[in-house]
Amino acid sequence: MSRDGHLLELENLQAESNFSGADFYEAIWGASWFDRKLYAIPLQPTVDFLWYRQDLLEAEGLDPPRCFDDVLRIAERMDRPRLGRAGITWNAAPGLPIAETFLQILGAQGAAEFDDGVRQVDTEMGRHVIEYLRALIPFSPARVSSLDWSRNARLFGAGKAAMCYHWSNRYGVLDSHALLQQGGRVGLQLHPTYASDMVPVSPLGGALLAIPASNPEPAARWAWRVIETLTSSELTKYFVLHGAAGSTRQSVAEDRYVKQRNRVIAVIDRLAGDRQIQTIPSPALANYRDMTQTLSDYLELLLFDGVQDIRKGLGALQRALANGSRRERSGATRVWIRIDRRSVLVKPARRVGTLSRMLQAIVNMLDKSSVTASNCA
Repeated sequence: MSRDGHLLELENLQAESNFSGADFYEAIWGASWFDRKLYAIPLQPTVDFLWYRQDLLEAEGLDPPRCFDDVLRIAERMDRPRLGRAGITWNAAPGLPIAETFLQILGAQGAAEFDDGVRQVDTEMGRHVIEYLRALIPFSPARVSSLDWSRNARLFGAGKAAMCYHWSNRYGVLDSHALLQQGGRVGLQLHPTYASDMVPVSPLGGALLAIPASNPEPAARWAWRVIETLTSSELTKYFVLHGAAGSTRQSVAEDRYVKQRNRVIAVIDRLAGDRQIQTIPSPALANYRDMTQTLSDYLELLLFDGVQDIRKGLGALQRALANGSRRERSGATRVWIRIDRRSVLVKPARRVGTLSRMLQAIVNMLDKSSVTASNCA
């Protein structure tokens, strides 16, 4: 949006006020910038962790997992289908859930590689991550391929899984009162890595506040005052004390009341100080939605639909990502049809109207109960 001129550059408004980025964590503040220009202010960061049932691991004499092999060993040991408990749960539903799971685990290995703006997945670490996700499936809940963020968090918070990959902003659901009543205690840690001697990087997400470039100057100035207020240290502390599981500001994490009320803030503070949180993917991508849809389509094939050869599957995915990047640079419009969980590119073109009419004709010939259509500009 910033690249296309939809967002207002904020540096002039910042210069006219007393607002400073010095109190923001470096990685979180860095996410506000694009092409060396300030377009947004961080409001609510969230970090992806591996959450685990500390009470269950301690009862079995197990340490928290540090690497993929540890996760698999613990998941197998903790998997109790007859008790209604899976070894691990994770976001694997089509679309953003499965795409971002892959990106976050891959990025946590320090493998966020790009070539001419194209995400590189056909790599040795990419193959390791696919092998790892395949190995998790037998110890995951039934129909794991339908798990989105909400259902995944609820399963773990209800005591139906021993481990869970999830964002810190679901802290209240993951470390739930219902789990506490069952005697459950929850631990959290950085993403496990492929090898135990690797240093993980925790994926960073969250919300930022921006101003539309179309706003007239008086409205933009009022919007800036609202942003200043909402992202101030005083309101950030208020949000944390009332349930928010992330802080953009170092001063808030140092507050003794915050430390007493929210242990996730202290973990994020330590990670930020050690430079172990990072926006993933990096750099910012204009075609992020299209990229994640392509990832989802090919990951579903690799993980759930019988594609056995990981190298060939990742090679096909890499070519699709490169083709998508070329289409995005050329300004072509993409029109997709979605049939039985698969998104299919009909044709790239610059004229949407003709393609829309063609797409509607296709939809009319198909079973409408299994098809949705959309234009992706």
